Amino acid sequence: MEYIRSHSATVCYDYFMKPQCHICHSESDYLLNKEEYRLYQCPKCGLIFLYPMLEDEYLKEEVYSAKSGYQGHRAKEDLANMPPTKRFDAILAYLGSASGKRILDIGASNGEFLYLLKKRGADTYGVEINTKTASAARRLGLNIFVGFLEDAKFSDNYFDIVHLGDILEHVTDPRKLLIECWRILKPDGTLIIRTLNMDCFWAKATLFFYRLFGIPWSAVTPPHHIHFFSWDNMNQLLDQCGFRLDWHRFEVPPALMYELGSLHLVKRYKKSRNVRDLLFAGFAFALYVVLWSFDRLMTPLKRKDNEVLAMYIKE
Repeated sequence: MEYIRSHSATVCYDYFMKPQCHICHSESDYLLNKEEYRLYQCPKCGLIFLYPMLEDEYLKEEVYSAKSGYQGHRAKEDLANMPPTKRFDAILAYLGSASGKRILDIGASNGEFLYLLKKRGADTYGVEINTKTASAARRLGLNIFVGFLEDAKFSDNYFDIVHLGDILEHVTDPRKLLIECWRILKPDGTLIIRTLNMDCFWAKATLFFYRLFGIPWSAVTPPHHIHFFSWDNMNQLLDQCGFRLDWHRFEVPPALMYELGSLHLVKRYKKSRNVRDLLFAGFAFALYVVLWSFDRLMTPLKRKDNEVLAMYIKE
C-alpha cells in the first residue's frame, strides 16, 4: 500500500497500478473520484478504500485534529450535566454489569462512552488522537492516552473489552489495528465494532444515482473515512485476525442532512455561482429526499442497514 503525505502532495505513482486489497490481497479496480480522492474496490471481497493512502501523521495533524475543527462540538459538551444518549444502550445491555471490567475505548473522543462505564464501576482507559476532545475527556477524570494505539504500549492480555466505535473506517491499516486489539485483549475478551455497512440499500441506490446522473456518492466521505466495509468482508477480516462473531444487529438508517452535506453540491455552487450547479443541486437533493423517505419506510423489511454494531470474541 502506497502512502502520501496529503491528497495535494506531489508524488509519483502509477494511475494504472492496481493496489492490493487489505482483506483478500486481490488487485483492486478504480471505482470513482470523490473530490480529489481516488477510491478503489476489490473485485473479490468488495472492500472500497482510498488510494494512494494518506499517512497517519497527516490524518492526526490535519484531518482529525483540533486545528481542523474535527469534532469541536464534542469538546464543548458537558457530559456531567447531560442525560446519556441512547447510542450505547445496546452495548450496555450486551455487556451487563461492567463493574470491575477493564475497558479500552479507541477513538474515545470526549469520553462519553467511558464516562457511562466508569459510573457503572468499570476500570476505563481511552485512546484519542484529537487533543481537544481528549482534554475534555480528561476533565471528567478519565484516563486518556493521546496518540495512536500502538504508541500506548499496553500489555498483552490486558483488557476485558475493547471498543471500536466508528473507528475501523478511519484507519489506514485496519488489519494492523485489529491485530493490536487481539494482542491486548484477554483470552475470550470482547471486541465491539460499530461501522458503516456498504452492503445496504442506501449505499447501493446512491451509487446508482452517481452512475446514472453523476450525483457525487454520499456514502463515501474521504479523507475522514478511508475504508468502506460490507458486512461480509468485515467478518472475513475479523476472522483472519482471530475473532469470532458473537452478536450483531443492523441499525441507524442514514441521517438525511449528513448525506446531503456529503454531496458537497452547495460548496460547489458557492464556488462557481453557476445556475447550472444550483439546479443540479436542487435536482440531487430532491432525489435524495425521495430515496431517503423510501429507505425509511422499508426499514422494517430490510435484512441489512446502513450501520452495523457487532460483538466479537477473541479466540
